[in-house]
Amino acid sequence: DGRVLTAGGRGIKNHAIITAEIWDPATGEWTAVTSMNTAHEKMPLILLPDGRVLVVGGANEVYEHLPTTEIYDVGADLWTTVASMVGNRIWHTGTLLSDGRVLVTGGGKPDGPFLKSAEIYDVDADKWLSAGDMTVSRAQHTATLLKNGLVLVVGGRGKRTTSEIYDPATNSWGSVAETNTPRAEHVASLLPDGRVAVAGGTGSRDTGEVYDP
Repeated sequence: DGRVLTAGGRGIKNHAIITAEIWDPATGEWTAVTSMNTAHEKMPLILLPDGRVLVVGGANEVYEHLPTTEIYDVGADLWTTVASMVGNRIWHTGTLLSDGRVLVTGGGKPDGPFLKSAEIYDVDADKWLSAGDMTVSRAQHTATLLKNGLVLVVGGRGKRTTSEIYDPATNSWGSVAETNTPRAEHVASLLPDGRVAVAGGTGSRDTGEVYDP
């Protein structure tokens, strides 16, 4: 509906928080909403096709890595705990696929170890399924849905220059061209022409580059 939900993150006491709020661009004001069932930080929030928001994993207030997943219903102002992931993840990605399922990849502490595994959440069935293993382990990487329904995964901690593609139709991974510069904690954006721009990253990277599928 054009409003913005923010939830969780790290609070002033340096641990995960449980609160959530909504920003309304029409009024410029923030409004507190119902808190999550579990505190989360360093996790993705994914907007689902029906307008609900999925929160996946992260760390809690005592720094435990979580498999916990919950969904926010904005109409009801209600958080509902749903099926947990198979793995515990932090600094992972969450990507809405073209068929409405959600792909979650990698994760791990900045100093490792990192995860190669990936999972898919079936929202309708409330069930997690394996999406196989990436070619390398990754954390603080990006995952971008391409116009053809494939997912481009780029970089990660450990000076990763590798990239790979996930195909939901075959549930398989394949390597593609490497970036010119190692990148982690960077941003990736799908351009209108189908290419993907990546920029910045750990180490105060001031460069950007574009991937042409």
